Parts: sequence; structure tokens; C-alpha cells
Amino acid sequence: MDDNKFERASLKRKLGIFERAQTISGEYLPFNAVGVLRLADSPKPEIIERSLSALQERHPLLRVRIVKEKAGYFFVEEGTPGIQLTVERMDGEDAWRSICEQELNTKFDIEKGPLFRCRYLDFEEEQGEAGIVMTFHHAIIDAASIACLFHEILSLSETFRQGGTPKDFSSLSSLLPEESYFPSVFKGMRGKSRILRFMVRQFGDEIQYRLKTRGKRKPPIHEKGTCRILPLQLSPENTEKLVRQARKRRVSLNSCLSAAVILAVVRKLYDNQSLPVRYFIFADLRPYLKPPVPKNHLGSYHSMMRLSVPVFEEQGFWDLAQRVNSQVYAASKAGEKFIQPLLSEKMMRMFIKLKKIRMGTTALSYPGVFNIKPVYGKTKVKEVYGFVSNFPIGPEFTATARIFDRRLWLDCVYLDADMDHAKARSIAGEIINILQSGR
Repeated sequence: MDDNKFERASLKRKLGIFERAQTISGEYLPFNAVGVLRLADSPKPEIIERSLSALQERHPLLRVRIVKEKAGYFFVEEGTPGIQLTVERMDGEDAWRSICEQELNTKFDIEKGPLFRCRYLDFEEEQGEAGIVMTFHHAIIDAASIACLFHEILSLSETFRQGGTPKDFSSLSSLLPEESYFPSVFKGMRGKSRILRFMVRQFGDEIQYRLKTRGKRKPPIHEKGTCRILPLQLSPENTEKLVRQARKRRVSLNSCLSAAVILAVVRKLYDNQSLPVRYFIFADLRPYLKPPVPKNHLGSYHSMMRLSVPVFEEQGFWDLAQRVNSQVYAASKAGEKFIQPLLSEKMMRMFIKLKKIRMGTTALSYPGVFNIKPVYGKTKVKEVYGFVSNFPIGPEFTATARIFDRRLWLDCVYLDADMDHAKARSIAGEIINILQSGR
């Protein structure tokens, strides 16, 4: 990568629009991204800690805190402490899940920083087995860069364990917010015109949505809610089958997974009624920015698109997946993946102020194949998980997904205020059934 292609940002940088939206969310209630690695023959904690120090030196956003001033929110490097590794002994195979839930539900002290923390889980019963739980404030990370960061910490740790020195691991430049790299048609007067047309379409969609959901179940609004996790997997055989079927029907896997989550929630929470469903789907903007932002640069360079799709009684899975796919394609072609981030701060402030409307019913993030290796020297990567915090005004059921080691990993998050574990498991079971059977 040629860093000179980018305009350099200073060590004190004002947050961009989507970064502010995520910071406002985190002020309301925790809004964290949590990644989990389960390792066999893991490096010792002191090796991981050394790797974390190297990562903090390499990535500017691991060295910042967020300061609120009259002019807005700023990333500030000065005064940010180093990353501290917490080491804990684990008793039981599933003990990591409670740690992960703690991380999802624990705010960052953004003015103190850093906006990242890490826990090393030592599984006493399994010699050499360990877990690494990495938690990020969502304003500094996206799905594309978290995979790169996982690769870097595993590569560094193996190099340090062998007594080596990492090569080609210099500090990266600090970049600007994503809207600074948007195509020119989404800036200035042309950009404002596109935003206005989008808002007119949204107004019409809102009227139709309210008319068609009249008399239907309304998602409950709670004052509080604790995030709970529910990780799912598809076997390599079923994953390959799903990918093959999606390609045959020319439907993206992103749309397939979103349709499966929507359909399962409608069947289990809405009694399989005919109704429109609001859903969120995430788009990686990095390849479409000017210039493109490489994955090895940490940051929030993605988009959250909010769409509505009609779901009918006895709805077929592939029919719904094709309609979702058509909607996402049309929205992207119309530039909504750039427009919606520009409105994200206002939208987030509105939802938090009102506290009377849920933002949607489902949300899904699928960045694709998770590009880390299954083996790094002596270290074997057994399992990879990823979760994102939700809150009472957020969607009722959310998930992040990836393909790793030939398997589809689907990591769900729900609020205990919305449903108990049995209900969440019934939705999860329905998702797996839909993906395996295609019905």
C-alpha cells in the first residue's frame, strides 16, 4: 500500500458522521464489537501482551480516546494509556460466553481510552488451550479490519514466540472519516440533492409501513436490556450446499442470511403473519471509496442500510432471499450505501430522544470469508466468533456471520428484556433449519 495516496489526518481528528453516530450510541448504552479466538497450543500471555503493544504502535486508532468539545467529538492521541491485557483462568468449556456477554454490556470510558481492551482466557482443563477476547468501541472498527487485526496478532505472536522480529510492520498513517473518501457525486450540492430524493422515498416508505403494520404485533420498548449471545454453525457440507444454491440462483450470501433471519423471526415472534419487516444490512465501503481504503487500516469504513421487505404467510425462503437481494442491489445502485451514513447521526439522535420506536426487526452483518489462517506456526485457530452490542431501541434479533475453515459461523445477539433463552433458541433453530432445508 502506498500511504502517500491518502491525505494524512492529524493526531487530533474530528469524528466523521457515522463515527459520531456510533459514539452517540455508545453514550446511550454500550455499543461494542467483540471478537473471540479459541486457540490450541496458544502463545503465553506475555507474548500476546507484547503483540498488543506492537499493534497499538502500528494502528493510530488503538492509541486514541474520544474527547467532546464545543466543536464536536475528537479522536485524541495525547494522554491515552497503553493496552492492558487481563488474564483469567476459565473453568468450563463454555465459560468464555459469559465473558463475551460482559464485554458486550460494558461501556468504554471514551475520554480516558483506549477504545480497545483484551482478555486472555486460560482454559485450565485443556492444556495449551486459550481464548483471546478483543473488544472495540465500534467507532474505530469494522468487520473488514477486525479480520486483519486478528491475522496480525496471531502472526506477531508466532514471530515473537520463535524469538524473531516482525518484518514490514511499520506504523500506519492516520486516515480521515469515510465521507472524506466518498465519490464526488455524494458531496456538495449534488450530494444534498441525492439526500433530499432519498428522504422523500423514505417518507413514502414510512407511510406504507405504518399502514401495513396497523393491528400487527409491535416490537416492545424497554428501558433496559442485557445482551445475550447465541453462536450457531453450519457444517462444511451444509455451508458448501448453501453457497452452491445461492450461486445457482444468483443471490448473494449476504441476502440469503438476512432473509433466513427475517423469516425465522417472523415465524417465531410474529406468528407467521403477512407484514413488512424493517431490516438492516451492512455494506463494506472500503472498495468503493476514492481512493479505496485497504483492510489493514483500522477504522469504521462501512455502511448500515435500513430497508423494508414484505413477508407473506407461508413465505418461501428463496423467494424472500431473491427479493432482499433485489432490494439491496437497487439501494446500492441508487447510492444509499453512501447516503444512509450521512444521515446516521440525525437518525440515531432521533431514536434515542423518542425511545418509542424500534429501529427495525433484524440486522445482519456478513463481510464474507474470514481471511485468517487456521494455523499460525504452532498455534491452531479452533473457533472464531464475532458479536456486536444491541440496545432496547435496536432491532429485535441481530447476527454477524462469516465463513471460516469451510464453515458458516452465525453469531446471534438478543436482549433478555425481549425474550428468554428458550425463545431465542427457537429462532436460532429455525434459522439453521431454513438454511439447511431451503424452506
